[in-house]
Amino acid sequence: MAVSFHLALAVSAVAVAGLVLLASGYAVLTHDYRRILIDRLLLAAVALLLLAGVTGLLVFATSRRLSDPLHLVYGLVVVAALPVARYLARQGTPRRRGSYMMAGTVVSLALLARLSMTGG
Repeated sequence: MAVSFHLALAVSAVAVAGLVLLASGYAVLTHDYRRILIDRLLLAAVALLLLAGVTGLLVFATSRRLSDPLHLVYGLVVVAALPVARYLARQGTPRRRGSYMMAGTVVSLALLARLSMTGG
């Protein structure tokens, strides 16, 4: 049950990160950085990632062993990737801010793909 919830939260985070990528791509193409939209999507993605992390720790604590301990490291890094990108995107032209957000989102999505390979 907890494993399914952990997986559902991770899949939801992927979907929301995809929306961040689309909104950031829109900013790069049109020079129209929708800060409030991107920030809200980013907060939703980070919240889902944090919840997935908490449920993953609960699964780990209740006896399920990881097939690869790097899963924990990737989990920590993926939670930090989007806020770091947002911090880097705090100033500059709309195109530059969108580019930083796109790069951070691509890193997050790549890490989420890697997490799916290292999970139990």
